[in-house]
Amino acid sequence: MTFTGHDDQPSPFEDSITLVPLWTTDQDLPVSRHGTPVDLDAIELPEATAVELAASVVHLTVPDDLSPDAFAALIDLAVPECFAESDWLTDHRPLILRDGHCTLGPLTFYSTAEGDLLMRERSDGE
Repeated sequence: MTFTGHDDQPSPFEDSITLVPLWTTDQDLPVSRHGTPVDLDAIELPEATAVELAASVVHLTVPDDLSPDAFAALIDLAVPECFAESDWLTDHRPLILRDGHCTLGPLTFYSTAEGDLLMRERSDGE
């Protein structure tokens, strides 16, 4: 499954989660797709940063994109205060890719050289 940006808003009746992909580099702070440093410990983000991050979100729903087990692994990700205080990022969770990937429960996310985000969910037999 490939994600390149913001999807349509979900129905309020479906289980869903919105992720903000961030990448780690040699710097102390994770960075956005465009290389903007993001201080997840800040109380607020600059509005330009919040708008940039909002434009790169990935919205996933159960059962279209995720199994219930995968959803359970993601819903435990914390919403940082700087996201909660933002009109653009309320209830969004950061997905931090280290060395281009991140594994959470049965899910592994990969970043391609083109900047796309790929997701693979392992089945019980893997």
